[in-house]
Parts: sequence; structure tokens; C-alpha cells
Amino acid sequence: MSLQILDAKSAEAQSLLRSGSRPVINEKTGEVQVVTSRGLTVNSALRKYEWEELDAAIVAAAVAPLNMTQRFITADLVRPLGGLGTTVAQYNKVSETSGANTSMTGAGSGQKDLVDFDIAGVPVPVIFKEFEINERYLLSSRLLGNGVDVTNAQAAARVVGEKIENMLIAGDSSINLNGSTIYGITSHPNRNTGSATGDWGTISNIVSTVAAMTSTAKGDNYRGPYGLFVADTQYDQAAQSFYTDGSGQSALDRILRLPGIQFVDSSAWLTDGTAVLVNLSRDVVELAYVPQYFPATNLEWMSGDGMSNMFKVMAVFAPIVKADYAGRSGIVHVTGC
Repeated sequence: MSLQILDAKSAEAQSLLRSGSRPVINEKTGEVQVVTSRGLTVNSALRKYEWEELDAAIVAAAVAPLNMTQRFITADLVRPLGGLGTTVAQYNKVSETSGANTSMTGAGSGQKDLVDFDIAGVPVPVIFKEFEINERYLLSSRLLGNGVDVTNAQAAARVVGEKIENMLIAGDSSINLNGSTIYGITSHPNRNTGSATGDWGTISNIVSTVAAMTSTAKGDNYRGPYGLFVADTQYDQAAQSFYTDGSGQSALDRILRLPGIQFVDSSAWLTDGTAVLVNLSRDVVELAYVPQYFPATNLEWMSGDGMSNMFKVMAVFAPIVKADYAGRSGIVHVTGC
């Protein structure tokens, strides 16, 4: 079937645009076009340079809030999903087997055992925010030689990015599919919880708190490497508190010298007084996402009267926060720092 190019203002083109589609660049003509779910292609309301401007603004705004998310991406704790139709990200919890047999001869039958598998799943939601560009204002900006206004696009992309980051931290109990919901690193029921040894305004409480957190993780057989996330206030306290023993070291310096600590980072989305230690392995956290829709993509369609160009910034993403078959967790969540 040959590719059909329709004029953006034709009745059929407007009907197709209303369904919402992602633009592509026609390599032969250089025009920005929209491929619809029916396989037809229509010209976009925006020109190539306008889409480039819009896309650059959207990606930059969506990525800005992804502080903790980016840390897990850098650690390669990601799971690309097959496509938009994937609504659940599944994983296996595997039990341990009994211990190995020992003898001097190795003869005879040993104790037989099989691991148990428990399949778990996390719903994968669509995160989105819509905005519009008025057709008349768009034409007016072109006449004046101005670029496309990206203010609303940036605002839409930023709240999508904020939701991704917040979901990683707190989960989203409003999402429920077949009894499964989305847990974050501070809401998973099997995470280790506790209290700091004291307020981090006192320097002696900072390293002792983190050392206790690593001991707790090791008690559940998670031995690092670790990433430590703390609220902004506590990060500043750790970075700006210095020991008076002549070393010139801050509390943050000494945290990074603890065995297994790979990094310490702050988060504006953590509640003040909170610290979270995460074992950086796939059996603790993975980020599930559809590559075409992460960190954000932009879809276009037209309003019914053709006077507004409608856009939707969207991402398809879910954090997979795990515990093992026995309910042990590589996450330690403390408050009262």
C-alpha cells in the first residue's frame, strides 16, 4: 500500500489528526508529517524548525526533574518494554534451595530440591499532560518572524517528568490492575524502615545513621553497591558540616568512604528528614519503560473546528520495586535525620 500524503487542512486530514499521532520528517520533502494509527500520513500543523524547537523544549523540561531516575538509568537498572500494548511488567521472585551436600567420596544420592517461583507484576501506566497552540497565534508568530511559543509545552513536559520522579519515590496507589499497584522506594511494604541515630544538624549523627543503614541492608544479604538518597536539607547538612579533628573532611566525604557507598545524592521529592539507601541491583529496583515514550514524547491532533492544534506530552513508565521470595529488601528507609 503506497504512502498517502494529505493536505493538513483537508477534511480527511483533520479527521485523522483528531485521533492523535506522532510526527515524523519526510526525508524527501523535508516536511513534518503525522503518521496515523490507520497508516496514513498527513502534514503537521507545525514546520520542521517549530517541531525541533518544541521537541527540544519538551525533552529538556521532562528530564530536569529526573534526578533519582537518572541515577538508576546510569546504573543500567532499566527494562525496556515491548511496546505501548504492554500494560504489566512481570518479574520472578525465586526461593533459595537447601544447602549443598558434603562427603569424602561424593558417592550416593544427595538431597534433592527445587526452587519456587512467584510471579509478580507491576502495572505500567501512561503519564500525560495536554496543551494546545492556537492556530491564529501560530500564524501570527510566523508573520512576525517569531519562533513557536514553547511555554505550555515546557510546563506540560515538566509535570510529566515530576510524576515519573515522584512515582519512583512514592509509587502511585491510585493505579490498580488485577490487584497489583505501583510501589516506590519509600512505600514498598517489604522495605526496611527505621529511625536515624539523631538529627543531622549534629554532625556525629550523620555517618552513624548511614553506617547503621548499610548494616541493615547487609542483614538482608544486600551488600552493595549502594546509592544513598537524602532530602535537600540533610544533603546540605552533610556537605556543609566539617569535622574539627584537622582532617578538613565533611560528613559527606566520610559517608562516601563507607564500604559499598557508590554515591550520595539529594532529592527535592523526599520528605525533609528522610534518607533512603538502595542496593543498586536489578533484584531491588528496575525502571520499566517503552522506549518510544520515554522520557517523554509529543503527540499532535487538531481540534474539531481546526482553530487549535492539540498536543499531548506523554510517557509510559513504571518503577519495579522488589523484595525477594522471603520478603527481604535491599532498600533501607529511615526518618528523623
